[in-house]
Amino acid sequence: MYCPNCGQPVAQGSAFCRGCGQAITSVAEDVGAGANSHPEEPDKSPARSRTIVAVLAVTCVVASAILLYELVLAPKQSTSSRTSLAASAEEPIGTQPPASADSSEGTNAYDRVASINQSHEAGVNALRQAAAEEPKSYAALVNLANAYFDWAQELSVPQAGRSQPTTEAVAAARKVWPQARAAYEQAASLSNAFDPSVQTDRATATFYSNDPSTAIELAREVTAKKPDFAAAWLGLGTFYDSAGNTALAVESYKKYLALDPKGSAASWVNQRVSQLANSTSE
Repeated sequence: MYCPNCGQPVAQGSAFCRGCGQAITSVAEDVGAGANSHPEEPDKSPARSRTIVAVLAVTCVVASAILLYELVLAPKQSTSSRTSLAASAEEPIGTQPPASADSSEGTNAYDRVASINQSHEAGVNALRQAAAEEPKSYAALVNLANAYFDWAQELSVPQAGRSQPTTEAVAAARKVWPQARAAYEQAASLSNAFDPSVQTDRATATFYSNDPSTAIELAREVTAKKPDFAAAWLGLGTFYDSAGNTALAVESYKKYLALDPKGSAASWVNQRVSQLANSTSE
């Protein structure tokens, strides 16, 4: 897949070109006049698996399930439960060196965060502009939310040689997740159509915005309406796990395994189920 503006390769499912910032249609393809005459209607094409599994293994970055679990259990600083899209311009992300930047590791960590931020800013700004120009466009808002999601996800993936992301990267990601959540919520307010992939992505962004109870509600809605959607069960299991609800975590994990026994997270989920079983039997 190539950018229609600059011709650079674009990863499948990307919302924008990282080379020039050109928005790449992903939620609603321009198929004749119909795509433009009903911008509020979500695309009926197969959902792209960003969802909770995206934090594990799809789109631009491949991350392990253990990473997700480590991020889930990490203490989370308080953030606003609902953030307007305009708020993303109020507090620059990663523009000031962290306190640890005096050390080589801190400097490298800051440089990596700054590089990731720079690689996403142009595309996100282009999609923000598109959403501002079409405030009633479901597709524009979901594309923006997905772009924020990708940004936060890349910040959350550990750099080579580390088992966990740096403190600087986690802090930066926590500023981006609420932006993804806000855009997903604005999109949801425009349409009653149900898209399990988008809804699960919304639950994930909500969880990392320090609102686990709402994340659980959103994930449960997906599993109720589409019980064969494996990613929602994985997300739900992770949310319950972080909340200390072992029984429901195990139940959700097992349903994920039944639906996707060879999935990218299956090995870790099996291990986690065994750990939880052993902890309850002691």
